[in-house]
Amino acid sequence: VGASALIDEIKSVSPDLPVLLVGGHVSALPSETLDKTQADYVCQGEGILTSYELWQALQGECELEAVHGLVRRSNGG
Repeated sequence: VGASALIDEIKSVSPDLPVLLVGGHVSALPSETLDKTQADYVCQGEGILTSYELWQALQGECELEAVHGLVRRSNGG
């Protein structure tokens, strides 16, 4: 609940700022987490690897589809 409220606040100030959630709960329930929050991405598995690869993708160094363990919205869903 606290993380969701924080994301809401972040998005109200910077709606285009990408938000990645990591941790056991979101890893176990990635789709539900995306449905119930404004997070853009959820890590399913090893957060350190996923966050580094996501950073590379956002810098244009690789495609989002190549990021290991990344769950994201696509085409509005």
